[in-house]
Amino acid sequence: MHMLALSITGAIGQMFVYWMINYFRQHVVPFVITTRKLLTVGISIIYFNHEVTFMQIIGIILVFGIICYDFIG
Repeated sequence: MHMLALSITGAIGQMFVYWMINYFRQHVVPFVITTRKLLTVGISIIYFNHEVTFMQIIGIILVFGIICYDFIG
């Protein structure tokens, strides 16, 4: 049952990525994917109460900042 759910959600995810590439330009996709990953990490940190060091927070801010800079510029 878990493999079926994984396959279906993976297929839907791929269809969404192809739709985004066709509807928007191709540079939006990495921004959306990176934002989703950062949100997933943030939610995981809060939900599971992980300890996060100062350097890890700096790394997250740096990655998100560079992605935003690349998207804007």
